[in-house]
Amino acid sequence: NATYDTLNQIKHGASLAEIDDKSRTNLSAYGQVNWLKPSYQLLAGLRSQHDSNFGFQSAIRASGMLDLGSKLRPLQVRMGLGQGYRVPDLKERFYVFDHSNLGYMVFGDEDLQPEFSNSVNLNLDYRSEVLNGEASYSLSLSSHYSEVKDLISLVADPEESKKRALNISVYTNIESAIIQGFDVSNELSFSHWTVQLNYSYV
Repeated sequence: NATYDTLNQIKHGASLAEIDDKSRTNLSAYGQVNWLKPSYQLLAGLRSQHDSNFGFQSAIRASGMLDLGSKLRPLQVRMGLGQGYRVPDLKERFYVFDHSNLGYMVFGDEDLQPEFSNSVNLNLDYRSEVLNGEASYSLSLSSHYSEVKDLISLVADPEESKKRALNISVYTNIESAIIQGFDVSNELSFSHWTVQLNYSYV
């Protein structure tokens, strides 16, 4: 996959935004191998990317699925381990979003660096007939945990906000971050209607 991005921003009136001929090219490729068996699956993948501003980087991921339970009450367990890599786009590096007439501005950061992550996730899916076969019940539990280096995020800049008397936000790298959470999904299905109860935490 190949992409070419450009960014030009023209100054109007009192706007501070004027950006000339910022561009980037990106080449990426992805390959995977899938091993299938009646009771389990294994999947491994590799993503490689070359960005004109940040060079070459690759990330690997491996995951598996195990079928447990029975045909009437199937239970599937999935687990994945992987790396992540994301380069900042032109908007995050250079764009100036000037809404000073509404009291705020958003600035890109030319010094942004790519973010890297290591993550693990675990999922359980269960399904069963209930109420003497009148309904079907399914339960899905999933959890995720990621350690991120140089997370790209939009944050408030108190110093610039005070100086400009506006709410100023800027894209920046957060040195390290942990992102974790879980999701719970319950579903009870009858022939003509379905009830769901879901909860997510991050």
